[in-house]
Amino acid sequence: MNDRPQQGTWPLEVGGVDPAVDPAFFTPCGPDRNMDDDYPPSLLLHGTDDTDVPYYLSVSMRDRLAAEGVEHELITIESGGHGFDGQWWQPEVEDAQARVFAFLYRHLQ
Repeated sequence: MNDRPQQGTWPLEVGGVDPAVDPAFFTPCGPDRNMDDDYPPSLLLHGTDDTDVPYYLSVSMRDRLAAEGVEHELITIESGGHGFDGQWWQPEVEDAQARVFAFLYRHLQ
């Protein structure tokens, strides 16, 4: 398993910028750092066993959206990996897909 994303080395390895040296470089990339009155309704879909993006980041984003009064929903897939790693036909993931479509339907019609 590749756990480099969990170690925070990807920005330097992929982008050539070290967040410890130049954290401001990443500010435009952080949705939690760019909220305002026009922030759109947001849907977060995350597996608890994601090895690329830590689950706590979605929990933190949900909390920030709530604090800012932004309509949002966090759908959690228990034991789900990044991209749900072959779990797409599991009942929990199929339920999540239905919730995603319902959220999009409410906001895109």
